[in-house]
Amino acid sequence: MRWTLAAVCLVLLVLGGSDVAVWARNQQPHRVALAELERGSAPAAWLHIEGGRFDLAEAISTSGTVELEALLVPLTANRAGGPVRVLVETRDPKALELFGRLHLGLDTPAEREEFLRAKEGELRAVRDVTGMVLTGLTARANRDALLGLAREAGFQVSPQALFIIEGKEPQPVRGFAFLLLGALGVAKLVADRFRKAPALPRP
Repeated sequence: MRWTLAAVCLVLLVLGGSDVAVWARNQQPHRVALAELERGSAPAAWLHIEGGRFDLAEAISTSGTVELEALLVPLTANRAGGPVRVLVETRDPKALELFGRLHLGLDTPAEREEFLRAKEGELRAVRDVTGMVLTGLTARANRDALLGLAREAGFQVSPQALFIIEGKEPQPVRGFAFLLLGALGVAKLVADRFRKAPALPRP
């Protein structure tokens, strides 16, 4: 029981410390052009990406069912092709609606082509994206899963691709709460240790 509590406290302290550290470094989203982001690594965890083409026509559903929950959308600086360097996970209702109409609401290829022509400006809109980079030990499994999903869908994805969770922000309140709970747990372990220590024999 004591070792289990110690492990839980350690996890809470690590997660809480990570949340607070991200917030301390990123109290506002870092503005960066997509072209610059494609040439290097992310300059911060919380980004406001400018000048990207949000390509819903090439997006894929992350749920794998007809019930759309989130999309994985390529964000590109141009339409020249090449490996995708930035992918955005979005739950934007308008994006989900457009994707659903394109892939689930049309009966024939001709209808799909007509829809693509009519909605070209919306399906391949140039717009800003604000969100957080998927990083860290706890996010590694999610990143690997999204990378595998993108490759299964036929994307040419760079091994150094960045995954952005649109709308996600630093969570200092959660971080401080985790730190507090972890510290209280450690204090309890220390107190229990002293309480159970055998009394020294009197001379």
